[in-house]
Amino acid sequence: MERGYESRGYLLDDYRLFHLSEPQKGKIEYHVHGFCKLLLLRSGSGGYWIEGQRYTLQPGDMVLIGSNCVHKPDFEADAPYERIIIYISPEFLQQSSTSGCNLLELFSGGKGHVLRLRERERKKVFALADMLEKELSGAEYGREILSNGALLRLLVEIGRDRNQEGALNPNPVTPEDQRVVEWMQYLDRHLQEDLDMDVLAERFFISNDEGSGRSGESSDFDRDGEIGYGERASTSDRYDTYRERVQHITLPYFLMLGISEERF
Repeated sequence: MERGYESRGYLLDDYRLFHLSEPQKGKIEYHVHGFCKLLLLRSGSGGYWIEGQRYTLQPGDMVLIGSNCVHKPDFEADAPYERIIIYISPEFLQQSSTSGCNLLELFSGGKGHVLRLRERERKKVFALADMLEKELSGAEYGREILSNGALLRLLVEIGRDRNQEGALNPNPVTPEDQRVVEWMQYLDRHLQEDLDMDVLAERFFISNDEGSGRSGESSDFDRDGEIGYGERASTSDRYDTYRERVQHITLPYFLMLGISEERF
């Protein structure tokens, strides 16, 4: 287990490939793997939650998830989508890396967890995935050598293409206000614990206003008139209003994650 999340799947070999086209069955909760995961989305649309941030996907996108990285797919139930998923051992990636080519870095999230290539480069990557799948499904002489070569070429191609002009690393969909992002990240780290709205409100009110000596300044929320942290409001008034704002934003987020209102 990692940070209280379920560890799903297993990998006994250096890598394993799955070519799936059936819809997502039921809701999949946040989980981790003890290996790296590469997803190539051939068709369908949806999203992926990775470390508390949601990435919107479109056909052709590539998702790179590192070992023990908290994530979950977010596709509509019964909506078909075709994908190739490759589980890869971190040890295999490390052993196959060189001083100038760290394959583990591809899954670190340093440049984002989602890659969107131009059509030419995308076709090349998917062709290599097809070649890998063909070798793994056969039993011909040299199958393991050619399979290893196909996978390594696939990973190197992704590493090269992500630095090419026209390659995109789509940003996750997150609120513009940094404090909302901080709330979400805090919630994702503490979903296994008892969460209390008063504690949340007090925590972020103190750390972001009183604790930083900015209690007399305007809040980022002043722009829409929902909250006034200026001198007009007393500390008590500001706390009550802030608590309402926290609850207003946090409640839908909890419900989206499948957490009942009774938890808080």
